Amino acid sequence: MEIESGKKHSAAIKTWLREQKAPLTVLLIVAAIMLLDFAFRSTPNNSYQRGLSDMQAGKYDSAVANFSAALRNNPADPAARFALGWAYQAKGWLEEAQKQYDQANTAATQTLFSVHFNLGTIYQQQRQLDNAIRHYLKAIVENPKSSGAYYNLGLCYLDRGVLDLSYQMFIKAIDLDPKTVGAHHNAGLVAERTGKIDAAKKHYANALRLDPNFLESQKRLKQLSN
Repeated sequence: MEIESGKKHSAAIKTWLREQKAPLTVLLIVAAIMLLDFAFRSTPNNSYQRGLSDMQAGKYDSAVANFSAALRNNPADPAARFALGWAYQAKGWLEEAQKQYDQANTAATQTLFSVHFNLGTIYQQQRQLDNAIRHYLKAIVENPKSSGAYYNLGLCYLDRGVLDLSYQMFIKAIDLDPKTVGAHHNAGLVAERTGKIDAAKKHYANALRLDPNFLESQKRLKQLSN
């Protein structure tokens, strides 16, 4: 039964791969993770799997114990966190269930942020800027306080020559993390290109205040001051 289920899972992943347009390397990595996760979840001795069996059998106390064991092995697992909430809810422990559901939601959000942010960096490195921008925007939806996502988005817009959006992203990154040296410097570059020389000088000076050895800011500020 498990062999047949594994074949169906593999076939589903192959179909999914054919439908995607992401680089092959990215798809193979994601597929490998999906297959490993399936194999791990399908192991009879796995706490998570035993917990699911307990839920089907109405053994809610045992399910709580097994899902809790799964979380001790991986506290960031949103599926196990959700399952523990489900078990608590089945036992009528509604407040405990709500806590687990809230934590599962947080863990899932963090995972989605990391997925979109990392895909954004891969596409950015491959110069597929439209895809990079799309994933950075999705990362920001999951975590609006990520200065790194705004900064990388600013770099993408800068490479595309969309200077107004690029400047907005750098300023947002600075607002979220004033110590982001690269955001100060690149905001200076955009300001300089758009003729806002005083603003450019200020940004370069801020970059040098944070890192006195930042050579590019030294060079630009010296040239503008002559």
